[in-house]
Amino acid sequence: MRRLDEKIKREIKIPFMGLKAIKRDIIKILSISIVITLVTFGVLVFLKQNRSAFGFLRGALVSALNFALLYVIISKTLKSSFERAFAIAYGSYFIRLLLISATLIHSIITSMDVFISSILGLTVIKVVIISNTIFGRWSMWNFFQR
Repeated sequence: MRRLDEKIKREIKIPFMGLKAIKRDIIKILSISIVITLVTFGVLVFLKQNRSAFGFLRGALVSALNFALLYVIISKTLKSSFERAFAIAYGSYFIRLLLISATLIHSIITSMDVFISSILGLTVIKVVIISNTIFGRWSMWNFFQR
């Protein structure tokens, strides 16, 4: 097993600036998603849809937390051995899914409009990533496409 671990480390060499560039990209994605979340929250509060506004805010915060946890997990797995990285990846995947499911279960218990707005809040990170890919700005962000 050690030979396999050493072989994987030789084959997968992360550039020195790789994790810093990934961190920069994740911070940009999170900052854009926070702006979108705050604007949407403000519009919903202005329209007096308070329950939907807080459901959207809850979903967006869980989505941002989930995305930040993903970065922490990726950086931990890249710095650890194969067996430990495998355990960290699967354990953290379970924790992230538990976080999302707890949010959705609590939202559906509250009401259907909070549930739907929480689902929309959970998609904020995905919308930011897809919009940057469609509009061609992703090449400016992604370190590994240069």
